[in-house]
Amino acid sequence: MPIDEHERREQLKTDLERLFPAGISFDKALSIEEATARAVKYNISQQVKVMDIAIANQLGKLSTYQQLPSLTADSDYVDRNRKPKFDQDLHQTTASLAMAWNVLDFGISYIQARQNSNQILIAKEKRRMAAYKIIKETRRSFWRSIAAEKLSESIAPLQEKILIALKNSREAENKRLQPPIQLLDFQKNLLEILNRLKQIQKELSEAKVNLATLVNINPGSHFKLLMPSQDLDVERLQLPPVKDLERYALLNRPELMETDYQRRIQADETRKAILRLLPGLEFNTAAKYNSGEAYINNSWAEAGVKLTWNILNLFTAPEKIELLRSKEDLHELKSLALNMTVLTQVHIAYRRFFQAHDGFTIASNLDDVSKRLYQHASAGRQAAELSELELIRREADAVLYMVLKHKAYAEFQDASGELNVSLGAKLLPENYGQLSVAQLSDAILRQNHKWQTEHLNIHPSSGTQPSNTIASGLTITNKTVSADSQTANGESNSWVVTKKSGTLINNPSADSAGTSGQGNDSLNRDHDNE
Repeated sequence: MPIDEHERREQLKTDLERLFPAGISFDKALSIEEATARAVKYNISQQVKVMDIAIANQLGKLSTYQQLPSLTADSDYVDRNRKPKFDQDLHQTTASLAMAWNVLDFGISYIQARQNSNQILIAKEKRRMAAYKIIKETRRSFWRSIAAEKLSESIAPLQEKILIALKNSREAENKRLQPPIQLLDFQKNLLEILNRLKQIQKELSEAKVNLATLVNINPGSHFKLLMPSQDLDVERLQLPPVKDLERYALLNRPELMETDYQRRIQADETRKAILRLLPGLEFNTAAKYNSGEAYINNSWAEAGVKLTWNILNLFTAPEKIELLRSKEDLHELKSLALNMTVLTQVHIAYRRFFQAHDGFTIASNLDDVSKRLYQHASAGRQAAELSELELIRREADAVLYMVLKHKAYAEFQDASGELNVSLGAKLLPENYGQLSVAQLSDAILRQNHKWQTEHLNIHPSSGTQPSNTIASGLTITNKTVSADSQTANGESNSWVVTKKSGTLINNPSADSAGTSGQGNDSLNRDHDNE
């Protein structure tokens, strides 16, 4: 029978109520910490992983009960119209209580319980991996949403000024007040800036919808984001050598832990197959009652031992064992292939991290330069040294590079999150499922700080207060950046960026003392050169 429309509407209403509970609302702007905690706690895919763990736990309990002996109670009453045998009564009642315990079944059930315990651990590792990916996506979507909001605040008034400037420029062109090539070039520059801003706006337009989905908010609802109180920048950065990161990833990646548990399960599957080839030994005991008059004693107890064996197992055993051994070898090869995949991901994330760091550094300085150019242009306009059209072009440049800086920071956050995922960084406490959003937010902050100081060797710059914002393995401070970048052939270049001058200096000397002394606001990065 097809589902009618009324039934479908009722089901839809129930589903929406479960998706977006009425008690969950936002009275204040959503911070990055709260967004991360909400995504970990309320995201639907995370709830699916929680149910997987619950089901695995239930299966584990059931397999434990299967190790117990079987206890069977039986009762029977018979009423006959004539005696079928001389020793059978017309009315007869029988009852029995029997217990049986099969040694072979006990051994198989014990191994099955151990396999189910490993399945529970696999479900937990899958949940941990899913949580880390959600954290990464949440942080990326949050910072892209910040960039989109910054752009939305600026693009409407700027677009109006650009359209007016284009109109005035065309009028000047028609009246031949200035050379046509100069005016057309000016119009082309303004249109290119506006077009680029519109493209970025289109690119970032889905960020807030994705963020709402990740933190389990209705995508159509309106909510505010907590803007950073300080200018975007990154903290003192000194990652361990890539070899150490490789070793950490191979020890802690959830997928590799899952492979280890799968290896255990497959080994136990082989043991179960070998046990099934053995004879079955069963011990049984029973208490019985029969009301028949032919019995000298109407109640009695009995005990026995039973041995069964399928002789054909002798002929099929070699093939079964060989098949299971081949499956174990296949798991070993899969594990080796996954190890190689993990190593590749670590190296890619390691390099992308520094590329994103350099990209943000350059974008930050371009933003600083464009702002100062706009300030000079504004002063020149007030002194009648600069045209209004040129001032609008400088303002458009400033807005563009401001948005590009926020976009680059979002990419940097995504790269740092990818590095954490590739390493299997333990950014969540063990009991995070039992914590509230506020408690989980604080716990993630503490766990992140522990991860930084104990594994990534990222420490606050001297005189800098720790930030309250997590950066998926990095934190935000009001500092400038200096970093060492690695060339494709393994040579080390030193890049120094200073806020005062807004310049980017390439120093080929890897051990130059002048690089680290470009000012107290500089930030050093040392990483492994292979």
